Amino acid sequence: MILEMITIGWNNGLELRAERSRVLIDPKRTERGVPVLLTHGHRDHIPKDVKNPSSKIYATHPTTSLLTRFYGAPPESVIPLSFNETLVLGDIRITPFIAGHIIGSAMYLIEADRRRILYTGDVNPRGGFHVEGPADVPEADVVIIESTYGSPEYCFPDPHRVRAELVKWAVDLVRSGEKVLIKAYTVGKAQEVISTFNRLTNAEVVVVGEAAKSSSILARYSRLRFSLSENDPCIIITNKINPMSAGRRAIVTGWVLRRQFHGFEGFCLSSHGDFYDLIEVIRRASPQEVYTVHGMVETLANHVRREMGIRAEPLRITKV
Repeated sequence: MILEMITIGWNNGLELRAERSRVLIDPKRTERGVPVLLTHGHRDHIPKDVKNPSSKIYATHPTTSLLTRFYGAPPESVIPLSFNETLVLGDIRITPFIAGHIIGSAMYLIEADRRRILYTGDVNPRGGFHVEGPADVPEADVVIIESTYGSPEYCFPDPHRVRAELVKWAVDLVRSGEKVLIKAYTVGKAQEVISTFNRLTNAEVVVVGEAAKSSSILARYSRLRFSLSENDPCIIITNKINPMSAGRRAIVTGWVLRRQFHGFEGFCLSSHGDFYDLIEVIRRASPQEVYTVHGMVETLANHVRREMGIRAEPLRITKV
């Protein structure tokens, strides 16, 4: 895709090239001399060579903390960014905006030669308890949007109701003398679940495994109250449950809307926006063009084109 003086392709992550600059966003690997921006701290958005990167990596403060203390990036290679502060890389201007996905998650507004391109990364206009806020969507000429739940079949229930149901289920079981194990993604979801119990109950929660390490790192950005020592009965939050562990089990993810997780009570609480949230992000940005990446790219692009009257298609893999 060529937009006046900037070329955009989807190959090693999102690749941007202007007359005097080249930038990678969420690449699989860093490239020598090419600046890298990361949208957030989930493992599938982190370069595989993060422990020995070939270039500087830019990300928000919570994400840089994860990069150095959780993923092992050398501190001298990581440069923190603040939301709404513009970074200039050659002839490309890049401004991070709150994405509402997990704490530290950023959308990037890319400006070059009078064109405004918004890359959402993973985005959630509803936000959550352990994020800076709902997605703060700027207007743009072009939107490149993630499509993880980019089909109308994904319409999530009210997250406040789901949180209340999760808390009641867990607290009632603990009161009856049972141990409760809640499976949640290491980064982002585990902290959202901790924050849910902190805000809605006085119950003590225990965090174990890699979720304990990530929660200890991220607690500085939004207060979290949890224990690292296991009691019985108790509420345990973990990224991985041993099949031999005793107790009642739950899983917290948007995928329970369409998938069965045998042996688990499912709670549909996602850090992603659902289909209708993605449409809302596009509506707020008011673009002339939309490109979809990650997940249900054809379905979302087709809907945007037919129902919103906006030119839309999946962003192709191209060399730039």
